[in-house]
Order: sequence, then structure tokens, then C-alpha cells
Amino acid sequence: MKSTDLPAAMFFPIGLWLGVASKTQEMLLASSQVIATRSARIAAAGPLPSAADQREFALMGSEKLDAFSQSAAALGRAWTPAVQALNSQALQGWFAIMNNAFALAGSRTPAQAMRRHKTLVSTVMRRAPTLQRASDAAARVTHSALAPVHRTATANARRLGSTGKKSTRR
Repeated sequence: MKSTDLPAAMFFPIGLWLGVASKTQEMLLASSQVIATRSARIAAAGPLPSAADQREFALMGSEKLDAFSQSAAALGRAWTPAVQALNSQALQGWFAIMNNAFALAGSRTPAQAMRRHKTLVSTVMRRAPTLQRASDAAARVTHSALAPVHRTATANARRLGSTGKKSTRR
């Protein structure tokens, strides 16, 4: 994902997810237009579609395979670095939090419990940015996986918008 795709993410952490939602909405709208256009074209073509109709109908299957193959590849490329970077940090954070939680549970005096509680809260607060990075990484991975399908759906909507409303059958 290019940094220009979602510039608000630097200042507004939910911006990454809003970008994913926006791309998803565009893709769904484009897909509904393409489905309506192609359904009308199939109905108009009848049992003997023209050569142009046959090419369009064959394209329906091949483009989906291509888009979802690209999506799976993008998911794999984006997922590995995101998971590798966060797994170590998340595991370290979990161990630190659990260690402090068990220490708190083993407190013998109220004063010791208060100190250990403060340490636990401090550890949880220090580890919160890891959760933010995990969310950001998940949004980036989702955006990468969605991009090929979005690209195909919106390109089809543009292409079929002007020429696909009528069957080319004569």
C-alpha cells in the first residue's frame, strides 16, 4: 500500500480501517453494477449468444480466478512481514503482562499489591501501542488483499458502463 493511499492514518489510526471500508464499498457498488449489466446481457443473448457475448461470458470466470489469485498472493506477501514483526513483540508483551499479573496475585500485603498493581497497569499501557500496530498491520494486509478484486470490479464497471448494457447479438 502506498502512503498516499491513506494519509489520514498517520494522524487518525482508524483511518486505515476507513480506507479499507471505502475500498470495500466502491468494490461492492461496482460489483452490483457489473452483475446487473452481465445478467441483462445473458438474458438478452438467449440460448445462442454472439461471439462477443461468448467472450464476455468466458471473461466472467477467468477474471475472477485471476483477481482472487492476485489477492491470495498479495495476502501472502503482506501477511508474512506483518506477522513476523508483531509476533515477537506480542509474545514478549503477553509474558510481561502475565508475569506482572501473577506477581500481583501473589502479593502478601496491601502495599505490595498496590505496587504490583501499578506495575501491571504500567506494563499494559506500555504494550498498548503493539495492539495499535497489530490493528494497523491487519488493515494494511486487508487493503493489500482487497486491491486486486477492487481493481477488477471497478474496471469492469467502467468498461461495461458504456458498452455492456446492450447485447452485441444481432
